[in-house]
Amino acid sequence: DMDGVIAGFEAHAIHRVETMRPGFTADAPRAHFYIADDYPDYSDDFRYVSASPGFFRELPVLDGVFDAWQSTIDAGWQPRILSSPLRSNPTCEADKRLWLQTHFDPWFGPVSEEAVIAKEKHLHDGIALVDDRGDIPFAHQAPWSHIVVDYPHNIDADTDLRIQNIADPNLLAMIDIASHRYIRGLGRKAL
Repeated sequence: DMDGVIAGFEAHAIHRVETMRPGFTADAPRAHFYIADDYPDYSDDFRYVSASPGFFRELPVLDGVFDAWQSTIDAGWQPRILSSPLRSNPTCEADKRLWLQTHFDPWFGPVSEEAVIAKEKHLHDGIALVDDRGDIPFAHQAPWSHIVVDYPHNIDADTDLRIQNIADPNLLAMIDIASHRYIRGLGRKAL
């Protein structure tokens, strides 16, 4: 995934709302996947900024992303992006591809061209999906195992594969477990 895994969606959304509403302070504990749900008084503002053209092109790169991507390649895996589009943002898919083109393509090749931007993640093949969303729709039908990037909003996610962030040294061990499940044809069904 991109948002919350390699790209700083939350930090950028908060910054944009703080700029727009000087009285806003991001002090609520994160309990929901959608940040707008954690700030009901500012939910329209969060929806507005995330739906703004160019929003996804401006996301910051999270710490440790490039080293994690390279270590995955060095371990013999072929990482690829599978990210959902935000339907309310008319430039979301194009902006995500531009973001990848800017930050990844110069060092790792055509990551932006190979990326899959799709809502139905369960329909796409792979060994593992590293994602911050704890409740991916139809994940039980997916061939991949769900590796959850820990956030307060996904603490109850139904998976035994977790990492603290994309730079977690346990990432490769989690991918190895997912690989064994994939080979046995179990995917998420192993849980």
